[in-house]
Amino acid sequence: MALWVVVLTFSAAFLQVYAQNSAQQAANLQNQLKKYQGSRADIVFLLDNSGSVGSKNFEKVEIVFVENLLSQLTISPHASRVAVVSFDNVARTHIDYIKIPKNKCSFLRELKTVKYIGGNSHADKAFRLAQELLRPPSAFGTEHPVKQVVVYVTDGYPNRDPVARANNLKEVYNAEIYSIGVGDRLNKKQLEDCATDNSHVYLSPDFVIFKDLAKRIRGDPFHKRYVTDGVTSGDCSSPSCGANAECTCGSETGEYECACKPGFYGTGRGAPCTPCPKGRY
Repeated sequence: MALWVVVLTFSAAFLQVYAQNSAQQAANLQNQLKKYQGSRADIVFLLDNSGSVGSKNFEKVEIVFVENLLSQLTISPHASRVAVVSFDNVARTHIDYIKIPKNKCSFLRELKTVKYIGGNSHADKAFRLAQELLRPPSAFGTEHPVKQVVVYVTDGYPNRDPVARANNLKEVYNAEIYSIGVGDRLNKKQLEDCATDNSHVYLSPDFVIFKDLAKRIRGDPFHKRYVTDGVTSGDCSSPSCGANAECTCGSETGEYECACKPGFYGTGRGAPCTPCPKGRY
């Protein structure tokens, strides 16, 4: 009995430590994300889709991590533009909103279609796609360069070293790279070499703790509550938006919502919006 008490006490203390670590890492990552709030950035996610990850961890943890991380940011042509790449034996671009910008509502809908495949871990090929998706400062011409960002998620040793391509992104593209390592078979030095610096490296002992980190990252976005970029009236239906309302994409929810136009109030869904009382708008 005494042995079980010791084991349970140790387990509780172990989980408490990792819960505290997850909370601290989430807070650190949130603070780093603030630099992209209310500004423009091109962000590429490189997601490990290899055999060691497994279907459940890829679709229920890695994908959810992307969704929660982006809860901090507005996705639109004039804010953050995002691409999602997965890598196994090959690397695939599933979503490219850098080339063809859309909003968060359509992004979350497409993100749910990214599925697990399995295979080897060719991270170098994923970084090659990041080089194609992102733009070096010289590509912007007279336009002010947009911040280039890579978020690299893996659970082990890649079959080929991706550091050279990561260094090219940092040196030529001025890209900021975050390395997210999950599991106990990580090449920590390689993750550090890929990242901008050690403050951009986040390590989690397993996918259970990583899932906790993903949950803790989610917070209240700092930007407009609704955006209309890429939204049509047909995106809001059953019922449709009423008079003095328009269909929008919720920056926080990632769902299509009816919003009253400036100077009006109400739900806007299936009913007209009411003019604000004089002196109240």
